[in-house]
Amino acid sequence: MTRPGHSLAGAMLARTAVRNVIVGKPSVLGAIVDEIKERSYDKGRIGIVEYDPYTSIPKNHWDYFAANLPQAEFVFVTKEFIALRLLKSTEEIQFLERSAELGDVGICAMQERVKPGMTEGEVFGIVHEAVMKAGGEMGMIQIGSCSMLDPDINDQRPRPVERVIGDRDIINNELGIFYNGYEAQCGRPVVTGEPTEEYREMFDIAAAGYKRLVPTLHAGKSSADSINAMNFIHDTDYEFYGGFLQGMLGANPRHEPQIGFDRVQTAEDRFLFGVDGRLVYEVGHVFTLQMHIVDRKHTRGLFVGDFFEIEQTGPRCLNKLPLEMVRTKG
Repeated sequence: MTRPGHSLAGAMLARTAVRNVIVGKPSVLGAIVDEIKERSYDKGRIGIVEYDPYTSIPKNHWDYFAANLPQAEFVFVTKEFIALRLLKSTEEIQFLERSAELGDVGICAMQERVKPGMTEGEVFGIVHEAVMKAGGEMGMIQIGSCSMLDPDINDQRPRPVERVIGDRDIINNELGIFYNGYEAQCGRPVVTGEPTEEYREMFDIAAAGYKRLVPTLHAGKSSADSINAMNFIHDTDYEFYGGFLQGMLGANPRHEPQIGFDRVQTAEDRFLFGVDGRLVYEVGHVFTLQMHIVDRKHTRGLFVGDFFEIEQTGPRCLNKLPLEMVRTKG
């Protein structure tokens, strides 16, 4: 369903598996009501999927549907829709595999082409060009650079700043390149020179956490097992920045299960977690495993991420790059 005169109507038809794209005349709301009546659903139960569990249907839309479909029963089915989206089909996994491959392409492009003296904007451009040429769609490209000798950033940026890459920099990145609307995120710290002792230590901690977390991604295990596996971080001088497992739904509603020490389950998480506060893993669940390590002052950060699918035999990583820091060749 698209509004009248939308310049992207043809493109929407080209990119969707649903061939019945309706132009809403005189309005999108009116076209929805007309379609429901034409299908004789106006005296039945009509399910509403909210944009996400925190953003429901606008009041003016609700009032319009209630006034024009007085005999229909409206029910919210957000929980059921999310449950369906959490478990990926074979076709969806194929799209996610391609997305993961494109993420690897972006990281390899930085390794091959980034040189000291470039601007951070040029680094963004290198990744955009590489993944688009390889068949990717516009997705999430977050990059943040700083000197390893005098760090001043612990996270990635969604947009570049006016900064020139130095000869001993770290370029943290988090890439989620869309393919057919599906996103598999990944990241590797890219360095332009010899890593400092502090950054080597941080990477070793990230790799240790990565290797501890993977064995928890089995059907029948749960978010509690994953959280327990990460308790080792408390014995270091570092901490996790955000969660360490992020589920990827791939379409609206975009409420993903976030698993980490800082993810306090709220009432809205009934869509994802059981009454005991756990998410029990099943075959078909997918996660970005992300080790975002920061110092206690949050002035130094390092990001490592890969995308995993839970199969009958256990976890399978869809990314192919080795678990190591990436040194540029320039």
